[in-house]
Amino acid sequence: MQSSLKKSLYLGLAALSFASVASVTANASNANAAKKHTAAKKVTYKTTDSKLDQSVVFKSTGKNAVYNKPVGKRSVKVSKADMASKANSKNTSDLFMAYQEGVTSKGVHYYKVVSFDKKVRGFVYNKGVAKVDNRQEVANPSNTTGYLTVTNRFFNQPYGEKFAGNTLKHTYDGMNIAANQFTVSKAVKVNNDQTYYYVTSKDNSLVNGWVNSVYFSNTITKSAQDAMNTKNAVHVKFVDAANLGTLVSSADVQPNKGAYDKGASNYSSDEFNAAINKQLLNSGYTFAGVSTDGNANAATPKQGDNVTVLVNKNNTSSVVPATFAFNSVSLVNGFYTADATSGIAVQDVPSLTTDQQNELKGYKNDTFDINKVVNDIFASGKTWNVIKSGGATYTFDKDATLRAYNADKNFGNNGNNTVTFNDVFNNQIHAYYTKNTDNNDASKSTTDPNADFTTPGTQQKAAANVRAAADAFKNANGDSNAKLATAIQSVYGKNGNNDSLKNDISASKLNMSDNGDLQALNGALNPAPAYDTNTTNIDNALNGIDSTKLSDSTTEANINAVKAALKGKDLATVKSELKGNFDVSGSNGDKKSSKFANLTNTQVSNLNDIVNKLQQSDLASN
Repeated sequence: MQSSLKKSLYLGLAALSFASVASVTANASNANAAKKHTAAKKVTYKTTDSKLDQSVVFKSTGKNAVYNKPVGKRSVKVSKADMASKANSKNTSDLFMAYQEGVTSKGVHYYKVVSFDKKVRGFVYNKGVAKVDNRQEVANPSNTTGYLTVTNRFFNQPYGEKFAGNTLKHTYDGMNIAANQFTVSKAVKVNNDQTYYYVTSKDNSLVNGWVNSVYFSNTITKSAQDAMNTKNAVHVKFVDAANLGTLVSSADVQPNKGAYDKGASNYSSDEFNAAINKQLLNSGYTFAGVSTDGNANAATPKQGDNVTVLVNKNNTSSVVPATFAFNSVSLVNGFYTADATSGIAVQDVPSLTTDQQNELKGYKNDTFDINKVVNDIFASGKTWNVIKSGGATYTFDKDATLRAYNADKNFGNNGNNTVTFNDVFNNQIHAYYTKNTDNNDASKSTTDPNADFTTPGTQQKAAANVRAAADAFKNANGDSNAKLATAIQSVYGKNGNNDSLKNDISASKLNMSDNGDLQALNGALNPAPAYDTNTTNIDNALNGIDSTKLSDSTTEANINAVKAALKGKDLATVKSELKGNFDVSGSNGDKKSSKFANLTNTQVSNLNDIVNKLQQSDLASN
């Protein structure tokens, strides 16, 4: 019975426990259900302003993402990480325009935004973007006049300054404005660190707008130069003179480099003819004349004129040969000098091959290539490299020949940058040779025991340089200094200077008084110093001489004292002042001007004696 009682007690307790647990579980479930019912309350969104100022620019702060909608089940349009990247971006496309503003029922404020490139549109927490000033006024360029390297990138506003208005202006499509000059009046920098200029055409004020500064250049652009050349050119049709119905070619030519002479309103006939001949170089045709049909002033045209030029097809009568003068150059006293007593006899010049002869012939307006001729005919091993004549052997000197050629006004120094066969037919090319005697032993032809032959050609080369400079100086234009600069550059190149020539003069041991050309060159290189001829300065110098140094006229110290006092003064003027103020030849004894009252007559006489012993060089400044 006790056993049965225990079992009943156990079962009762178990049932009671189960009931308690069931009650607790039921209460918990009811509580959760209540909580769920409260959380399910819907969050709403209300637009507070649907017409925001669209000229305001926003930039990402990098703190929040962009969503497709502000509340509810939404998706990410731009992640927070991407927005952080846009916060540091200089790309205009990464800026935003906010066109709506709203707030959720929880009080969270959002902007509805669109990126400048219109690829992103959505909602962002209002702390996720911030307003920025996207227009910074900057200084205009130092030179506000220039050209546009690109002429189809005009905007109504600096590109990227704000969301709207970033489209290109097409107002000037089809207009030829490549040659126009533009003036900058405003400069602005935008978010992407690009600077934009507001430019206006100087040729047409209606052509204006904002352009990227990288497209503005103070240097004339190729397209502008080409357009300007076309505008300033004379438009030429070349017609065969033998068949006036045959158009050979056409071209725009630029007489006188496209500019009239001062005061002129048209090109001269010489300017126009020179431009035509240049255009016809190597064309196979030569200039025959200008047709005046329809244009009586065709021979002296204006910019933009249309002119018909008659040309003749080249034939055998147009072929001319290049002409040469073979200059003998001897080694005398260790340097080159023209050989006046003997030269290369014409009959001793070797015959050329047929190909070489043809190379020295060409149509008058074909270009002549001196370097090719030198390499094919005069170079080592070629026909005219070594010539034996009159018991001597002559060896071609390439450097001397080319320097003389390039300095000659008829050839390399003609200002045309081109030498034609007509040039080398009418003017001889001087081919320079060194003359060696006694079995070609050059050292045996010198009488100077100090000639430098340890370094081959040192003294000779220096002399050749000096002579080439003298030739170039003679043929150059301008004043003495300009001619000297031209001569030095022709011999030594752009890095040459006065010292280059002075060093060669010293090394060559040339007598610079040998002829007028050398004298002229030396005079320009070493101009005579200018001496003071001001009589007041000279009187002061004379009066300032220490009178104790004029006790006699023979003591070296006294002479040196007078030299020092008169340093830099013109000796002839000094003597004139002495004669005018100190009558040292008067029959009644020496008489002196009152302005030199500190000197006795004896001192005046000694001073006069010292001055008469001096040379102008004694008074040269150090």
